[in-house]
Amino acid sequence: MSLKHLIFSSNTSIGKTLLSLSLSSHITKTKPLTYIKPLQCGTPWDEDLIKTYSDTTNLNLNSITIKAYDPYPCSPHLASILTGERTKEYITDDEINENILKSITSGHNIIETAGGVLSPSIAFPSAPLKGYMSYKDTNLVYTTQANLYSRLNLPSILVGDPKLGGVSTTISSLESLLSHGNRVEGIVFFGNDKRYVRIRE
Repeated sequence: MSLKHLIFSSNTSIGKTLLSLSLSSHITKTKPLTYIKPLQCGTPWDEDLIKTYSDTTNLNLNSITIKAYDPYPCSPHLASILTGERTKEYITDDEINENILKSITSGHNIIETAGGVLSPSIAFPSAPLKGYMSYKDTNLVYTTQANLYSRLNLPSILVGDPKLGGVSTTISSLESLLSHGNRVEGIVFFGNDKRYVRIRE
């Protein structure tokens, strides 16, 4: 049996990549694993952390980043606008999902989302669509992470927020995922401990 899971979180920097690493070290014992990061904003890349971990532990793991926006460590909709204005290259939500489906293998697959459940997706030129918002006075639209990936119809794992007020944001995130049609199979919390904080240098 092959596992395919989306990894969401109720906030940024609370453990999506840590969960991906934990799952990697466990499930690669049975089948090869493909780690997919659809949207990467800023550095260090989450894929690089996965690669470093797999290289040092000899895991049977392949990692893929579909679209990266450097050097913009901000929301995907803003990062894509800053990059798009410079390069005139936009990728749509449908193209992101098509690339995810092409990258999924017959082994195990982990797809790690960006930011929180309701963090914006990428922005791209389009007519208004259901569930999409327009960006200021431009012709650009975007939606949320929860809405973007719901059409993949893959099971999800939610990383809860362990910080003060985290119960509320975690329940809100869970309800948001469910209201968008996502299947949530589990919720994971990492302790509010400095050992689990990712330090950016």
